[in-house]
Amino acid sequence: MAAQTSWSREGYTVRDCELSPPGRSTLHWPSQMDDVCTPPLFMVAVCGAPGVGKSALIERFASDRFSPLTTTPTIGLDVHVMAVETRHGSVRLQLWELGGADEELSEAQRAVYADMHGVLILYDTKRAETWRSVRAWLLNVDAYATASARRMLVASKVDGEAAVKPWSPPAGLLFAAVSAKTGLGVSDALVRLVEAMMEDAQQVQDEAE
Repeated sequence: MAAQTSWSREGYTVRDCELSPPGRSTLHWPSQMDDVCTPPLFMVAVCGAPGVGKSALIERFASDRFSPLTTTPTIGLDVHVMAVETRHGSVRLQLWELGGADEELSEAQRAVYADMHGVLILYDTKRAETWRSVRAWLLNVDAYATASARRMLVASKVDGEAAVKPWSPPAGLLFAAVSAKTGLGVSDALVRLVEAMMEDAQQVQDEAE
């Protein structure tokens, strides 16, 4: 297990998480935190064409580091667990990284969408073909995720000359431009999604009372 650490930026804190090895799922909550916090749990699917930077984005957000030599593609599902403190309070966050091409979703991957509170759809701004695959990923999300799950489109690798310009999506779909290499926009994007999910959950609770 990695050492328990934390780092803060602009009013929120990301505490150390378990990063699963390639091709394996890790659903272990760090034991040191078990007895000190039981915040609500939010689950987010991270999807997109192979090589768009899903693993790198998660590593940057969780550990504030970038591993340029990490090129092993994710196969199946990897699950990463962490604690996030926002201006709305603390949450437990599970990031479910979906590997493979959009047309190759396994039955298990399709089932994952149904339980998600949010979905990140990534494309690589340096590879136009990954932008063209966004529509297929969005169709998958619409087909298998709940209507209430928050969607965020993420323009990845905005640290050099782009083949695709960052694009602002229609209403109802959040958008972020990020670089896992430099850290640009990564924390802001994830925390913005988390806060949106927290606000949705609070609204549901208020309506039920």
